[in-house]
Amino acid sequence: MTEKFADELAAVLDKQLGRVQPSGLELRGWRFDLHDLRLLEVGIKNSRLGGPYTSPSYKEDLGGEVFLHWNNNRYSSGKLDRHVLQEFATHWDLWQRTAYTDEDGPELAEPYNPPEIPLEDAGVYPIIQGENRLPFTVLAQLQQGLVEQYGLHKMDARFKVTADRRIVRNSLGFAVDYRQTPVQIFAEAEDTFGEAFAEKRLPKPEEISHLINYVGEVTNYLRQEITLPATGRLPIILAPAVTEAFLAQFLLHNLQGSLVANRQSAFAIGDFQEKRQVFRPDLALVVDGTRPMRAGSYRCTAEGVATGRIELIRGGRLQTPILSRKYAKRLGMVPTPVPGAFLLEVPMVESLEALYARVPRCLVVHSVLGLHTQDASSGIFSLTADQCLWVESGEIKGKVKAVIAGNFFAALASKETLFAKSAWDDNPACLFVADVAK
Repeated sequence: MTEKFADELAAVLDKQLGRVQPSGLELRGWRFDLHDLRLLEVGIKNSRLGGPYTSPSYKEDLGGEVFLHWNNNRYSSGKLDRHVLQEFATHWDLWQRTAYTDEDGPELAEPYNPPEIPLEDAGVYPIIQGENRLPFTVLAQLQQGLVEQYGLHKMDARFKVTADRRIVRNSLGFAVDYRQTPVQIFAEAEDTFGEAFAEKRLPKPEEISHLINYVGEVTNYLRQEITLPATGRLPIILAPAVTEAFLAQFLLHNLQGSLVANRQSAFAIGDFQEKRQVFRPDLALVVDGTRPMRAGSYRCTAEGVATGRIELIRGGRLQTPILSRKYAKRLGMVPTPVPGAFLLEVPMVESLEALYARVPRCLVVHSVLGLHTQDASSGIFSLTADQCLWVESGEIKGKVKAVIAGNFFAALASKETLFAKSAWDDNPACLFVADVAK
């Protein structure tokens, strides 16, 4: 069904190539990115399985996007749904009416074969087709573990599986067709703390156990509220998920090619051309879409740019912005993979507990409020840390409320900043000195 739809859509678009429309537009090329999705989601709300807010749901959807290249550097983009062929005349008229001029409009990808990346777990399909005991079993395990092991009373959780057939084509003959099976599991306890599993495969038993233990332990520590014992310049540790959020806000944001080209980034194009040193010399930031079965892996972008592993920063030096075809063309550079996932590579100690041993006391930050409002181009932050733990002599004393302020760019440039590996996260915990206030 999906392949037939794609064939018919391609044929209809091909018929328009070279034809001058009454509007004066002439179609020079097209591409589309099509997803045929089947999703099953089951959840727990307020410790109740299958209640009115989390009743099991199943959805089928066919959709995506289309991009049209007209004469005179005119372009259009639009949404696709399962009715687009029956209503093609209406969509065709709308796409022409919304055409825009772009002197840097992207070229289409020539035919090639992107890397084959394992992204499909056969075990997902029986669940989608109705043999869905596993989601209920996992949710029951989460509830039982958090209640019986950790004495927690309220929990929310969800288990979502997706079967996605993706087809990317263009008028030059580029054609990619592959399947992927995203799986997402989330658990939160006492409206306080949550953690997620997200891959393109079903979870292993040890990953469910980790989810239970991590959520249970951190939640119980966060229920033991104490007064912040000290303020001023203090060591803080960003938990792995918070480190990743800081990296996205301050690094990935400034590495976007659109911002670099439009001079809205902390970095100028000359900084990349000169490979300017901006961070410590043992630090690298990597985009890698090639890792099998990982949530951020894929075969190609909607534009047809192949997946791959690329260093955005190497040895603390800028290497390349994140470039779509449009901004690669504008900046005279090569298009890059997109950061479905990114990895900070830097020397690390073996665990979070090893970081505790490096300082007599510190604040461990598990959550902050308003990170997206910070001035990304400066690296400066001032944030309410709503979920923090106070640690003294390696022992967690309890939850504190604090405001943290500092410069994340300076932290990444400093050799005094320490990082700790996480067996369960792509990115490390990060220890540096910041201003802490009540």
